[in-house]
Amino acid sequence: MNDSARGEQQRRRHLLVLLGDSDIERWPAHLYPFYVFPRNVEIVGRGGAQLRDVTEIYKNWALESAAIADNCVGELDIFIIACAGENDIESGKSIEATMEDFSLLLAGIISEYNGEGRRKIIFLGPKFEPWLIRDHSSRKQYATLSKRMRRHCEKHVRCADITFVDCLTMFCGETKGVPGAALGGRAIPDKNYFAEDGLHLNDEGYNLWKEELNRLLHQL
Repeated sequence: MNDSARGEQQRRRHLLVLLGDSDIERWPAHLYPFYVFPRNVEIVGRGGAQLRDVTEIYKNWALESAAIADNCVGELDIFIIACAGENDIESGKSIEATMEDFSLLLAGIISEYNGEGRRKIIFLGPKFEPWLIRDHSSRKQYATLSKRMRRHCEKHVRCADITFVDCLTMFCGETKGVPGAALGGRAIPDKNYFAEDGLHLNDEGYNLWKEELNRLLHQL
Protein backbone atom coordinates (compact mmCIF):
# COMPACT_ATOMS: atom_id res chain seq x y z
CA MET A 1 0.00 0.00 0.00
CA ASN A 2 1.49 3.37 -1.00
CA ASP A 3 1.49 6.43 1.26
CA SER A 4 -1.50 7.98 -0.50
CA ALA A 5 -3.66 4.86 -0.13
CA ARG A 6 -2.57 4.42 3.49
CA GLY A 7 -3.47 8.02 4.24
CA GLU A 8 -6.92 7.58 2.68
CA GLN A 9 -7.55 4.45 4.76
CA GLN A 10 -6.57 6.30 7.93
CA ARG A 11 -8.81 9.24 7.01
CA ARG A 12 -11.86 7.06 6.32
CA ARG A 13 -13.47 4.67 8.78
CA HIS A 14 -15.99 2.00 7.93
CA LEU A 15 -18.94 0.55 9.86
CA LEU A 16 -21.01 -2.38 8.64
CA VAL A 17 -24.53 -2.56 10.08
CA LEU A 18 -26.63 -5.72 9.65
CA LEU A 19 -30.27 -4.67 10.09
CA GLY A 20 -33.50 -6.64 10.03
CA ASP A 21 -35.40 -9.69 11.24
CA SER A 22 -34.32 -13.14 12.45
CA ASP A 23 -32.17 -13.69 9.34
CA ILE A 24 -30.01 -10.86 10.69
CA GLU A 25 -30.30 -11.75 14.36
CA ARG A 26 -29.12 -15.34 13.71
CA TRP A 27 -26.19 -14.37 11.42
CA PRO A 28 -23.10 -16.32 12.63
CA ALA A 29 -20.22 -14.07 13.60
CA HIS A 30 -17.69 -16.15 11.67
CA LEU A 31 -19.68 -15.54 8.48
CA TYR A 32 -20.09 -11.77 8.67
CA PRO A 33 -19.31 -10.01 5.38
CA PHE A 34 -16.26 -7.81 5.78
CA TYR A 35 -15.29 -4.76 3.78
CA VAL A 36 -11.97 -3.33 4.95
CA PHE A 37 -9.94 -3.34 8.11
CA PRO A 38 -10.86 -2.44 10.84
CA ARG A 39 -13.70 -4.95 10.66
CA ASN A 40 -16.44 -3.12 12.53
CA VAL A 41 -19.76 -4.96 12.39
CA GLU A 42 -22.93 -4.25 14.35
CA ILE A 43 -25.99 -6.53 14.47
CA VAL A 44 -29.29 -4.67 14.73
CA GLY A 45 -31.87 -7.44 14.31
CA ARG A 46 -34.90 -8.95 16.01
CA GLY A 47 -36.69 -12.20 15.34
CA GLY A 48 -40.21 -11.77 13.95
CA ALA A 49 -39.65 -8.13 13.01
CA GLN A 50 -41.67 -6.69 10.15
CA LEU A 51 -40.55 -3.76 8.01
CA ARG A 52 -42.24 -1.18 10.23
CA ASP A 53 -40.54 -2.71 13.29
CA VAL A 54 -37.16 -2.59 11.55
CA THR A 55 -37.64 1.12 10.86
CA GLU A 56 -38.11 1.76 14.58
CA ILE A 57 -35.22 -0.55 15.49
CA TYR A 58 -32.98 1.41 13.16
CA LYS A 59 -34.09 4.80 14.48
CA ASN A 60 -33.36 3.71 18.05
CA TRP A 61 -29.95 2.38 17.03
CA ALA A 62 -29.15 5.60 15.14
CA LEU A 63 -29.94 7.72 18.20
CA GLU A 64 -27.86 5.53 20.49
CA SER A 65 -24.98 5.44 18.02
CA ALA A 66 -24.82 9.12 17.15
CA ALA A 67 -21.56 9.39 19.06
CA ILE A 68 -19.88 7.01 16.62
CA ALA A 69 -19.63 9.64 13.91
CA ASP A 70 -18.91 12.44 16.40
CA ASN A 71 -15.94 10.57 17.86
CA CYS A 72 -14.63 9.30 14.55
CA VAL A 73 -11.28 10.57 13.30
CA GLY A 74 -11.86 11.22 9.63
CA GLU A 75 -14.98 10.43 7.63
CA LEU A 76 -17.20 7.50 8.61
CA ASP A 77 -18.61 5.32 5.82
CA ILE A 78 -21.62 3.29 6.95
CA PHE A 79 -22.75 0.29 4.93
CA ILE A 80 -26.18 -0.99 5.95
CA ILE A 81 -27.19 -4.51 4.93
CA ALA A 82 -30.93 -4.84 5.54
CA CYS A 83 -33.27 -7.81 5.33
CA ALA A 84 -36.99 -7.79 6.11
CA GLY A 85 -40.40 -8.19 4.49
CA GLU A 86 -40.99 -11.93 4.67
CA ASN A 87 -42.67 -11.63 8.07
CA ASP A 88 -44.98 -8.97 6.64
CA ILE A 89 -46.24 -11.39 3.98
CA GLU A 90 -46.53 -14.26 6.44
CA SER A 91 -48.65 -12.05 8.73
CA GLY A 92 -51.20 -11.59 5.94
CA LYS A 93 -50.24 -8.03 5.10
CA SER A 94 -50.94 -7.03 1.50
CA ILE A 95 -48.20 -6.32 -1.02
CA GLU A 96 -49.26 -2.67 -1.17
CA ALA A 97 -49.08 -2.23 2.62
CA THR A 98 -45.75 -4.05 2.71
CA MET A 99 -44.34 -1.77 0.02
CA GLU A 100 -45.48 1.31 1.91
CA ASP A 101 -43.52 0.12 4.93
CA PHE A 102 -40.53 -0.73 2.71
CA SER A 103 -40.54 2.82 1.37
CA LEU A 104 -40.69 4.20 4.92
CA LEU A 105 -37.74 2.02 5.95
CA LEU A 106 -35.53 3.31 3.14
CA ALA A 107 -36.59 6.89 3.86
CA GLY A 108 -35.87 6.42 7.55
CA ILE A 109 -32.37 5.09 6.95
CA ILE A 110 -31.50 7.90 4.55
CA SER A 111 -33.06 10.73 6.58
CA GLU A 112 -31.31 9.72 9.80
CA TYR A 113 -27.92 10.46 8.29
CA ASN A 114 -26.49 13.95 7.97
CA GLY A 115 -22.84 13.41 8.83
CA GLU A 116 -19.72 13.19 6.73
CA GLY A 117 -18.78 10.08 4.80
CA ARG A 118 -20.87 7.74 2.72
CA ARG A 119 -24.10 5.92 3.59
CA LYS A 120 -24.84 2.90 1.40
CA ILE A 121 -27.77 0.48 1.67
CA ILE A 122 -27.76 -3.11 0.43
CA PHE A 123 -31.18 -4.72 0.74
CA LEU A 124 -31.52 -8.51 0.68
CA GLY A 125 -34.82 -9.40 -0.96
CA PRO A 126 -37.20 -12.23 -0.02
CA LYS A 127 -36.06 -15.79 -0.70
CA PHE A 128 -37.81 -19.06 -1.46
CA GLU A 129 -37.58 -21.35 1.57
CA PRO A 130 -38.34 -25.08 1.96
CA TRP A 131 -41.62 -24.46 3.79
CA LEU A 132 -42.91 -22.65 0.69
CA ILE A 133 -42.61 -25.64 -1.64
CA ARG A 134 -46.33 -26.46 -1.37
CA ASP A 135 -47.55 -22.95 -0.57
CA HIS A 136 -48.02 -21.61 -4.10
CA SER A 137 -49.90 -18.51 -2.93
CA SER A 138 -47.05 -17.38 -0.68
CA ARG A 139 -44.49 -18.17 -3.38
CA LYS A 140 -46.34 -15.89 -5.76
CA GLN A 141 -46.45 -13.12 -3.15
CA TYR A 142 -42.73 -13.48 -2.47
CA ALA A 143 -42.00 -13.22 -6.19
CA THR A 144 -44.22 -10.16 -6.55
CA LEU A 145 -42.69 -8.50 -3.50
CA SER A 146 -39.16 -9.11 -4.77
CA LYS A 147 -40.01 -7.56 -8.14
CA ARG A 148 -41.68 -4.54 -6.54
CA MET A 149 -38.80 -3.98 -4.13
CA ARG A 150 -36.26 -4.11 -6.92
CA ARG A 151 -38.23 -1.62 -9.01
CA HIS A 152 -38.63 0.73 -6.05
CA CYS A 153 -34.89 0.70 -5.35
CA GLU A 154 -34.02 1.31 -9.00
CA LYS A 155 -36.37 4.31 -9.23
CA HIS A 156 -35.55 5.77 -5.82
CA VAL A 157 -34.24 9.34 -5.80
CA ARG A 158 -31.15 7.99 -3.99
CA CYS A 159 -30.83 4.90 -6.20
CA ALA A 160 -27.07 5.40 -6.46
CA ASP A 161 -26.84 4.63 -2.73
CA ILE A 162 -29.20 1.63 -2.71
CA THR A 163 -28.43 -1.85 -4.02
CA PHE A 164 -31.15 -4.50 -4.17
CA VAL A 165 -30.05 -8.14 -4.07
CA ASP A 166 -32.49 -10.56 -5.71
CA CYS A 167 -32.43 -13.55 -3.34
CA LEU A 168 -35.61 -15.21 -4.59
CA THR A 169 -33.96 -18.29 -6.11
CA MET A 170 -30.48 -17.83 -4.64
CA PHE A 171 -30.87 -20.86 -2.38
CA CYS A 172 -32.51 -23.14 -4.93
CA GLY A 173 -29.38 -24.94 -6.07
CA GLU A 174 -29.39 -26.31 -9.60
CA THR A 175 -33.06 -25.41 -10.16
CA LYS A 176 -32.57 -21.65 -9.78
CA GLY A 177 -31.69 -21.19 -13.44
CA VAL A 178 -34.33 -23.38 -15.10
CA PRO A 179 -37.04 -21.74 -17.24
CA GLY A 180 -39.97 -20.72 -15.05
CA ALA A 181 -37.86 -21.00 -11.91
CA ALA A 182 -39.45 -18.11 -10.02
CA LEU A 183 -42.97 -17.75 -11.39
CA GLY A 184 -43.50 -21.27 -12.71
CA GLY A 185 -42.79 -22.97 -9.41
CA ARG A 186 -39.80 -24.86 -10.79
CA ALA A 187 -37.23 -23.38 -8.40
CA ILE A 188 -36.95 -25.77 -5.46
CA PRO A 189 -35.27 -24.47 -2.28
CA ASP A 190 -32.24 -26.62 -1.50
CA LYS A 191 -32.47 -27.88 2.09
CA ASN A 192 -28.66 -27.95 2.27
CA TYR A 193 -28.78 -24.17 2.75
CA PHE A 194 -31.37 -24.18 5.53
CA ALA A 195 -31.70 -25.10 9.18
CA GLU A 196 -33.90 -28.04 10.16
CA ASP A 197 -36.90 -25.74 10.60
CA GLY A 198 -36.94 -25.12 6.84
CA LEU A 199 -37.24 -21.41 7.51
CA HIS A 200 -33.86 -20.04 8.58
CA LEU A 201 -30.50 -20.30 6.84
CA ASN A 202 -27.69 -22.52 8.09
CA ASP A 203 -23.97 -21.81 7.73
CA GLU A 204 -23.99 -22.86 4.07
CA GLY A 205 -26.76 -20.38 3.36
CA TYR A 206 -25.09 -17.54 5.19
CA ASN A 207 -21.87 -18.28 3.35
CA LEU A 208 -23.68 -17.66 0.04
CA TRP A 209 -24.83 -14.30 1.34
CA LYS A 210 -21.35 -13.52 2.62
CA GLU A 211 -19.75 -14.21 -0.77
CA GLU A 212 -22.29 -12.08 -2.65
CA LEU A 213 -22.07 -9.22 -0.17
CA ASN A 214 -18.28 -9.19 -0.18
CA ARG A 215 -18.41 -8.91 -3.97
CA LEU A 216 -20.84 -5.99 -3.79
CA LEU A 217 -19.08 -4.19 -0.94
CA HIS A 218 -15.82 -4.12 -2.83
CA GLN A 219 -17.61 -2.42 -5.73
CA LEU A 220 -19.05 0.41 -3.62
